[in-house]
Amino acid sequence: MLTDALGPDRVAQRLSDVSRLISRLLLEISDTDRLHSAISAANMQRAMEDSVKRQHQSLADLHRQRWTMLQDLPRRTGSLDGAVGIEGQQLPSYGFDLAPQKNARAVMAYALLDYTLSDSVTVGGSLSIMRNTDELERDGHLKSDTWHAGIYSLWHDGGPLWAAGDISGGRASIDTRRDVHIQSAGGPVLLDNTLSGETEAQFVSTRLMSGYDFSLGAWRTGPLVEMDYTHYRINGFDDRESLRTAVRYEKQNLNSLEARLGWRVRGNIDLNATFSLHHYASVSWVNELADGLNDRFTAHTRDGGGERSVQVASSDKHFGRAALGLQWVTAKHLNVYTEVGSRFAHDDGDQTQYTLGLQWMF
Repeated sequence: MLTDALGPDRVAQRLSDVSRLISRLLLEISDTDRLHSAISAANMQRAMEDSVKRQHQSLADLHRQRWTMLQDLPRRTGSLDGAVGIEGQQLPSYGFDLAPQKNARAVMAYALLDYTLSDSVTVGGSLSIMRNTDELERDGHLKSDTWHAGIYSLWHDGGPLWAAGDISGGRASIDTRRDVHIQSAGGPVLLDNTLSGETEAQFVSTRLMSGYDFSLGAWRTGPLVEMDYTHYRINGFDDRESLRTAVRYEKQNLNSLEARLGWRVRGNIDLNATFSLHHYASVSWVNELADGLNDRFTAHTRDGGGERSVQVASSDKHFGRAALGLQWVTAKHLNVYTEVGSRFAHDDGDQTQYTLGLQWMF
Protein backbone atom coordinates (compact mmCIF):
# COMPACT_ATOMS: atom_id res chain seq x y z
CA MET A 1 0.00 0.00 0.00
CA LEU A 2 2.81 2.46 0.92
CA THR A 3 4.69 1.57 -2.26
CA ASP A 4 1.61 2.19 -4.36
CA ALA A 5 0.88 5.47 -2.52
CA LEU A 6 4.38 6.96 -2.31
CA GLY A 7 6.40 5.09 -4.91
CA PRO A 8 9.34 2.67 -4.33
CA ASP A 9 12.00 5.42 -4.24
CA ARG A 10 10.21 7.37 -1.50
CA VAL A 11 9.87 4.29 0.73
CA ALA A 12 13.56 3.44 0.37
CA GLN A 13 14.52 7.01 1.21
CA ARG A 14 12.32 7.04 4.34
CA LEU A 15 13.72 3.70 5.50
CA SER A 16 17.26 5.02 5.04
CA ASP A 17 16.43 8.18 7.03
CA VAL A 18 14.88 6.16 9.86
CA SER A 19 17.86 3.81 9.93
CA ARG A 20 20.28 6.72 10.12
CA LEU A 21 18.24 8.40 12.88
CA ILE A 22 18.12 5.23 14.97
CA SER A 23 21.87 4.68 14.49
CA ARG A 24 22.57 8.24 15.64
CA LEU A 25 20.35 7.78 18.71
CA LEU A 26 22.15 4.53 19.54
CA LEU A 27 25.48 6.35 19.29
CA GLU A 28 24.32 8.91 21.83
CA ILE A 29 22.57 6.45 24.16
CA SER A 30 25.71 4.28 24.31
CA ASP A 31 28.01 7.36 24.52
CA THR A 32 29.94 6.04 21.51
CA ASP A 33 30.14 9.57 20.12
CA ARG A 34 31.79 10.82 23.34
CA LEU A 35 34.18 7.88 23.37
CA HIS A 36 35.33 8.66 19.82
CA SER A 37 35.69 12.32 20.78
CA ALA A 38 37.85 11.43 23.79
CA ILE A 39 40.11 9.29 21.58
CA SER A 40 40.34 12.10 19.02
CA ALA A 41 41.16 14.60 21.78
CA ALA A 42 43.91 12.35 23.22
CA ASN A 43 45.51 11.88 19.79
CA MET A 44 45.48 15.64 19.24
CA GLN A 45 47.07 16.31 22.64
CA ARG A 46 49.83 13.82 21.86
CA ALA A 47 50.41 15.50 18.50
CA MET A 48 50.54 18.86 20.27
CA GLU A 49 53.29 17.66 22.60
CA ASP A 50 55.32 16.33 19.69
CA SER A 51 54.87 19.62 17.80
CA VAL A 52 56.07 21.75 20.71
CA LYS A 53 59.05 19.45 21.19
CA ARG A 54 60.02 19.76 17.52
CA GLN A 55 59.82 23.54 17.76
CA HIS A 56 62.30 23.48 20.64
CA GLN A 57 64.52 21.20 18.55
CA SER A 58 64.54 23.84 15.80
CA LEU A 59 66.08 26.36 18.21
CA ALA A 60 68.60 23.75 19.38
CA ASP A 61 69.57 23.09 15.74
CA LEU A 62 70.01 26.83 15.15
CA HIS A 63 72.45 27.10 18.08
CA ARG A 64 74.28 23.97 16.93
CA GLN A 65 74.71 25.45 13.48
CA ARG A 66 76.07 28.66 14.98
CA TRP A 67 78.59 26.73 17.10
CA THR A 68 79.86 24.94 13.99
CA MET A 69 80.27 28.26 12.18
CA LEU A 70 82.15 29.81 15.13
CA GLN A 71 84.56 26.88 15.19
CA ASP A 72 85.32 27.27 11.49
CA LEU A 73 85.73 31.08 11.40
CA PRO A 74 88.53 32.71 13.44
CA ARG A 75 87.46 35.58 15.67
CA ARG A 76 89.33 38.44 17.38
CA THR A 77 89.04 38.88 21.13
CA GLY A 78 86.50 41.60 21.88
CA SER A 79 84.72 41.28 18.53
CA LEU A 80 80.93 41.47 18.36
CA ASP A 81 79.36 39.53 15.51
CA GLY A 82 75.92 38.28 14.61
CA ALA A 83 73.52 37.05 11.98
CA VAL A 84 69.93 37.48 10.92
CA GLY A 85 68.10 34.98 8.77
CA ILE A 86 64.98 33.15 7.75
CA GLU A 87 64.47 29.47 7.14
CA GLY A 88 61.69 27.14 6.06
CA GLN A 89 61.12 23.58 7.23
CA GLN A 90 59.09 20.80 5.68
CA LEU A 91 58.21 17.44 7.22
CA PRO A 92 56.42 15.41 4.54
CA SER A 93 53.71 12.90 5.37
CA TYR A 94 55.62 9.98 3.86
CA GLY A 95 58.54 10.58 6.25
CA PHE A 96 56.61 11.48 9.35
CA ASP A 97 54.93 9.90 12.36
CA LEU A 98 51.99 7.57 12.22
CA ALA A 99 48.42 8.97 12.38
CA PRO A 100 47.11 11.42 13.33
CA GLN A 101 49.95 13.56 11.91
CA LYS A 102 50.24 13.77 8.14
CA ASN A 103 52.40 16.73 7.17
CA ALA A 104 54.10 19.64 8.92
CA ARG A 105 55.77 22.86 7.83
CA ALA A 106 57.30 25.84 9.57
CA VAL A 107 58.90 29.20 8.84
CA MET A 108 61.31 30.80 11.32
CA ALA A 109 62.91 34.26 11.36
CA TYR A 110 65.76 34.77 13.81
CA ALA A 111 68.63 36.96 15.00
CA LEU A 112 71.92 35.87 16.62
CA LEU A 113 74.48 38.07 18.37
CA ASP A 114 77.66 36.85 20.08
CA TYR A 115 80.75 38.34 21.71
CA THR A 116 84.27 36.87 21.86
CA LEU A 117 85.40 37.09 25.48
CA SER A 118 88.81 35.53 24.84
CA ASP A 119 90.68 33.42 22.32
CA SER A 120 88.68 30.39 23.45
CA VAL A 121 85.34 31.63 24.85
CA THR A 122 82.38 33.09 22.95
CA VAL A 123 78.99 33.97 24.45
CA GLY A 124 75.84 35.04 22.64
CA GLY A 125 72.08 35.27 22.51
CA SER A 126 69.29 34.46 20.09
CA LEU A 127 65.74 35.59 19.42
CA SER A 128 63.38 33.96 16.93
CA ILE A 129 59.74 33.65 15.94
CA MET A 130 58.28 30.58 14.25
CA ARG A 131 55.01 29.88 12.45
CA ASN A 132 54.25 26.16 12.55
CA THR A 133 51.44 24.11 10.98
CA ASP A 134 50.78 20.41 11.63
CA GLU A 135 48.13 18.57 9.65
CA LEU A 136 46.04 16.05 11.58
CA GLU A 137 43.47 13.44 10.55
CA ARG A 138 40.94 14.53 7.95
CA ASP A 139 40.76 18.36 8.09
CA GLY A 140 42.31 18.79 11.54
CA HIS A 141 45.36 20.92 12.22
CA LEU A 142 47.57 22.56 14.82
CA LYS A 143 48.74 26.10 14.06
CA SER A 144 51.12 27.92 16.36
CA ASP A 145 53.10 31.14 16.61
CA THR A 146 56.12 30.60 18.84
CA TRP A 147 58.69 32.99 20.32
CA HIS A 148 62.08 31.58 21.28
CA ALA A 149 64.89 33.25 23.22
CA GLY A 150 68.18 31.81 24.39
CA ILE A 151 71.73 32.43 25.51
CA TYR A 152 74.60 30.22 24.43
CA SER A 153 78.36 29.82 24.87
CA LEU A 154 81.19 28.00 23.15
CA TRP A 155 84.62 27.03 24.45
CA HIS A 156 87.13 26.24 21.73
CA ASP A 157 90.81 27.16 21.70
CA GLY A 158 91.57 25.83 18.23
CA GLY A 159 92.48 22.38 19.48
CA PRO A 160 90.55 19.14 19.10
CA LEU A 161 88.48 19.50 22.29
CA TRP A 162 85.44 21.77 22.41
CA ALA A 163 82.40 22.32 24.62
CA ALA A 164 79.17 24.31 24.26
CA GLY A 165 75.99 24.98 26.18
CA ASP A 166 72.78 26.98 26.08
CA ILE A 167 69.75 28.00 28.13
CA SER A 168 66.55 28.75 26.24
CA GLY A 169 62.85 29.28 26.61
CA GLY A 170 59.81 29.64 24.39
CA ARG A 171 56.13 30.49 24.37
CA ALA A 172 53.60 29.34 21.76
CA SER A 173 50.04 30.37 20.96
CA ILE A 174 48.28 27.32 19.49
CA ASP A 175 45.05 27.08 17.47
CA THR A 176 43.55 23.59 17.28
CA ARG A 177 41.04 21.91 15.02
CA ARG A 178 40.04 18.24 15.11
CA ASP A 179 37.38 16.13 13.48
CA VAL A 180 35.18 13.51 15.21
CA HIS A 181 34.10 11.26 12.35
CA ILE A 182 32.07 8.06 12.57
CA GLN A 183 30.97 6.16 9.49
CA SER A 184 29.35 2.76 9.21
CA ALA A 185 31.27 0.20 7.18
CA GLY A 186 30.63 1.17 3.59
CA GLY A 187 27.56 3.10 4.67
CA PRO A 188 26.51 6.62 5.61
CA VAL A 189 28.39 9.05 7.83
CA LEU A 190 26.78 8.90 11.28
CA LEU A 191 28.75 11.73 12.92
CA ASP A 192 31.02 14.44 11.57
CA ASN A 193 31.83 17.14 14.14
CA THR A 194 34.56 19.73 13.73
CA LEU A 195 35.86 21.10 17.04
CA SER A 196 38.30 23.96 17.53
CA GLY A 197 40.11 25.63 20.42
CA GLU A 198 43.11 27.68 21.44
CA THR A 199 45.73 27.43 24.15
CA GLU A 200 49.31 28.38 25.02
CA ALA A 201 52.45 26.37 25.65
CA GLN A 202 55.76 27.18 27.31
CA PHE A 203 59.12 25.48 27.61
CA VAL A 204 62.45 26.06 29.35
CA SER A 205 65.59 24.14 28.49
CA THR A 206 69.26 23.77 29.31
CA ARG A 207 71.78 21.81 27.27
CA LEU A 208 75.46 20.82 27.43
CA MET A 209 77.42 19.46 24.46
CA SER A 210 81.05 18.46 24.00
CA GLY A 211 83.21 16.72 21.45
CA TYR A 212 86.68 15.87 20.25
CA ASP A 213 87.65 16.52 16.62
CA PHE A 214 90.41 14.65 14.81
CA SER A 215 91.99 16.44 11.84
CA LEU A 216 92.09 14.56 8.55
CA GLY A 217 93.43 17.07 6.05
CA ALA A 218 90.62 19.52 5.32
CA TRP A 219 88.20 17.42 7.37
CA ARG A 220 87.49 17.26 11.08
CA THR A 221 85.70 14.30 12.61
CA GLY A 222 85.12 12.92 16.06
CA PRO A 223 82.71 11.84 18.79
CA LEU A 224 80.24 14.09 20.59
CA VAL A 225 78.11 13.81 23.71
CA GLU A 226 75.08 15.86 24.72
CA MET A 227 72.63 16.23 27.60
CA ASP A 228 69.42 18.18 26.99
CA TYR A 229 66.83 18.80 29.74
CA THR A 230 63.54 20.50 28.82
CA HIS A 231 60.32 21.12 30.74
CA TYR A 232 57.17 21.66 28.66
CA ARG A 233 53.76 22.90 29.78
CA ILE A 234 50.58 23.17 27.70
CA ASN A 235 47.74 25.06 29.35
CA GLY A 236 44.29 23.54 29.78
CA PHE A 237 41.54 24.74 27.42
CA ASP A 238 38.04 23.98 26.07
CA ASP A 239 36.61 23.22 22.65
CA ARG A 240 34.73 26.32 21.46
CA GLU A 241 31.65 24.57 20.05
CA SER A 242 28.56 23.73 22.15
CA LEU A 243 28.26 20.10 21.06
CA ARG A 244 27.94 16.77 22.87
CA THR A 245 31.41 15.84 21.67
CA ALA A 246 33.09 19.02 22.96
CA VAL A 247 35.58 18.43 25.79
CA ARG A 248 37.70 20.27 28.31
CA TYR A 249 41.42 19.46 28.18
CA GLU A 250 43.60 19.19 31.25
CA LYS A 251 46.94 20.95 31.58
CA GLN A 252 49.84 18.92 30.15
CA ASN A 253 53.26 18.82 31.80
CA LEU A 254 56.17 16.79 30.53
CA ASN A 255 59.85 16.55 31.30
CA SER A 256 62.45 15.39 28.82
CA LEU A 257 66.07 14.51 29.57
CA GLU A 258 67.80 13.29 26.44
CA ALA A 259 71.30 11.79 26.51
CA ARG A 260 72.96 11.69 23.13
CA LEU A 261 76.11 9.92 21.95
CA GLY A 262 77.21 10.34 18.38
CA TRP A 263 79.80 11.10 15.74
CA ARG A 264 80.14 14.03 13.37
CA VAL A 265 82.27 15.05 10.41
CA ARG A 266 82.70 18.51 8.90
CA GLY A 267 84.90 20.29 6.41
CA ASN A 268 85.44 23.48 4.40
CA ILE A 269 86.16 23.98 0.72
CA ASP A 270 87.33 27.43 -0.45
CA LEU A 271 86.19 27.59 -4.05
CA ASN A 272 87.75 30.99 -4.66
CA ALA A 273 88.11 34.35 -2.90
CA THR A 274 84.34 34.82 -3.10
CA PHE A 275 82.71 31.51 -2.20
CA SER A 276 83.31 28.72 0.30
CA LEU A 277 81.40 25.57 1.16
CA HIS A 278 80.93 24.35 4.72
CA HIS A 279 79.57 20.80 4.89
CA TYR A 280 78.80 18.57 7.84
CA ALA A 281 77.10 15.34 8.81
CA SER A 282 76.29 13.65 12.10
CA VAL A 283 74.66 10.52 13.42
CA SER A 284 73.80 9.80 17.04
CA TRP A 285 71.81 7.58 19.35
CA VAL A 286 69.40 9.17 21.80
CA ASN A 287 68.13 7.83 25.11
CA GLU A 288 65.22 9.52 26.87
CA LEU A 289 66.02 9.32 30.59
CA ALA A 290 62.88 11.10 31.87
CA ASP A 291 59.18 10.48 31.26
CA GLY A 292 59.14 12.01 27.77
CA LEU A 293 55.83 12.38 25.96
CA ASN A 294 52.68 11.52 27.90
CA ASP A 295 50.81 8.32 27.05
CA ARG A 296 47.55 8.95 28.95
CA PHE A 297 45.17 11.89 28.61
CA THR A 298 41.88 12.78 30.33
CA ALA A 299 39.03 14.50 28.49
CA HIS A 300 36.15 16.10 30.44
CA THR A 301 32.83 16.43 28.59
CA ARG A 302 31.54 19.98 28.45
CA ASP A 303 27.87 19.11 29.15
CA GLY A 304 28.45 17.22 32.40
CA GLY A 305 28.74 13.77 30.85
CA GLY A 306 31.75 12.85 32.95
CA GLU A 307 35.38 12.26 32.00
CA ARG A 308 37.34 9.63 30.13
CA SER A 309 40.97 8.62 30.42
CA VAL A 310 42.49 7.48 27.12
CA GLN A 311 45.69 5.48 26.78
CA VAL A 312 47.79 6.09 23.66
CA ALA A 313 50.89 4.25 22.51
CA SER A 314 53.95 4.81 24.69
CA SER A 315 56.62 6.98 23.12
CA ASP A 316 59.83 5.26 22.06
CA LYS A 317 62.67 6.37 24.36
CA HIS A 318 65.55 4.92 22.33
CA PHE A 319 66.06 6.12 18.76
CA GLY A 320 68.57 7.61 16.36
CA ARG A 321 69.07 11.02 14.80
CA ALA A 322 71.05 11.92 11.70
CA ALA A 323 71.73 15.16 9.84
CA LEU A 324 73.43 16.17 6.60
CA GLY A 325 73.98 19.85 5.84
CA LEU A 326 75.65 22.25 3.42
CA GLN A 327 76.35 25.98 3.85
CA TRP A 328 77.30 28.22 0.91
CA VAL A 329 79.07 31.28 2.30
CA THR A 330 79.95 34.31 0.14
CA ALA A 331 82.44 37.10 0.69
CA LYS A 332 79.50 39.46 1.22
CA HIS A 333 78.62 37.52 4.39
CA LEU A 334 75.65 35.80 2.81
CA ASN A 335 75.06 32.21 3.91
CA VAL A 336 72.65 29.98 2.00
CA TYR A 337 72.21 26.65 3.77
CA THR A 338 70.25 23.46 3.50
CA GLU A 339 69.93 20.48 5.81
CA VAL A 340 68.22 17.10 5.83
CA GLY A 341 67.59 15.68 9.28
CA SER A 342 65.95 12.42 10.29
CA ARG A 343 64.80 10.65 13.40
CA PHE A 344 65.03 6.91 12.72
CA ALA A 345 64.53 3.54 14.46
CA HIS A 346 61.55 5.02 16.33
CA ASP A 347 58.35 3.09 17.08
CA ASP A 348 56.16 5.96 15.85
CA GLY A 349 57.92 5.95 12.49
CA ASP A 350 60.58 8.02 10.79
CA GLN A 351 60.48 11.79 11.06
CA THR A 352 62.36 13.43 8.20
CA GLN A 353 62.85 17.19 8.03
CA TYR A 354 64.09 19.34 5.15
CA THR A 355 65.40 22.82 5.93
CA LEU A 356 66.34 25.65 3.58
CA GLY A 357 67.58 28.98 4.94
CA LEU A 358 69.12 32.32 4.04
CA GLN A 359 71.36 34.11 6.55
CA TRP A 360 73.26 37.38 6.51
CA MET A 361 76.25 37.57 8.88
CA PHE A 362 77.67 40.82 10.17
